[in-house]
Amino acid sequence: MKKQFNGFWLGIFCLQSSFASLTLPYTFSAGSPISASQMNANFNALVTAYSTLAASLSRTVSIFVWGAGGGGEAYYTSTVGGPGGFTSFTATLPTGSALVIVVGKGGVWDYGDVGASGGGYSGIFLGGVAQATALAIAGGGGGAQAKSAGGAGYAGGPGGNPAVSGVGPNPGLAPTASAGGAGGTSTYNATSNGGAGSALQGGAAGNYAGLPTNTAYGGGGASAFIGWPGGGGGGGYYGGGGSAANYSGSSGSGAGGLSYWNPAYGSGSYINGSISSSVAPNDGLSGYISPAGTGGIAVSGNSSSGIAGNGLVLISVNGVVTTFTYTGANQYYSVP
Repeated sequence: MKKQFNGFWLGIFCLQSSFASLTLPYTFSAGSPISASQMNANFNALVTAYSTLAASLSRTVSIFVWGAGGGGEAYYTSTVGGPGGFTSFTATLPTGSALVIVVGKGGVWDYGDVGASGGGYSGIFLGGVAQATALAIAGGGGGAQAKSAGGAGYAGGPGGNPAVSGVGPNPGLAPTASAGGAGGTSTYNATSNGGAGSALQGGAAGNYAGLPTNTAYGGGGASAFIGWPGGGGGGGYYGGGGSAANYSGSSGSGAGGLSYWNPAYGSGSYINGSISSSVAPNDGLSGYISPAGTGGIAVSGNSSSGIAGNGLVLISVNGVVTTFTYTGANQYYSVP
């Protein structure tokens, strides 16, 4: 027992020596008695000193994230892609924390008899890109589908939390908090079923006789189909499902991807876009750069239309805002 007591106070002495300006309420010398109340007072002083030190080595980090929009399509009529979601998150992080920033690419329409691809997610990760290291993610919008019976088009589902399913026949379905959205089921054959969303990845549209379009940062690819092509799902913490491709009738659009923030590091909120609208959520926030997060609007006969807005990430520490736009590669930030 005496040995444990001496070891405890030796530890206290060593800790005290690491704080040059710290003076404990009570001092001691070898063989001198110390009461329990005096020992508690010294201990509490050390706890306070460590709390002060920890606060000086941490930062409040404000994070604002827009997912990329889904592509628009205009084979028959102009139809908008789903806008990306918006996530706001406030975290307490140690100085020197290494963050990885992903900024999603907007979905596209490759013109002609093809659907539009889903938008990629945008997110901030602690150390590496994986669900387990995610701090905040904004889901990408689903890709639109405009070649449908009677000329009616189907807008892509917006990203967010909760994410939104695509619309129309056999659309991609929204992801849940624990799984990607299911793909649409084709009336033609199993090959033309839409792909399911998965961790950080939107599902590709049913793809018969063609290749997927751009799938950067989790956006699901569209289909090129002799018949009724589908739209890709948006990327997210879990991705939205891609719609099916059908040989006759029509096809639906892709679902939006799921937004997320990590409760272990702070608190946050979500704002979703609206289906059938290309407008990005919270586009009036200071630091927003248009057309980030907007759904693509395709124009019939215009082969360069339908491209959606890329994602956007803002990080604010001590009033200094750092902006990240799409580059096609991971970007990095060290908490000052």
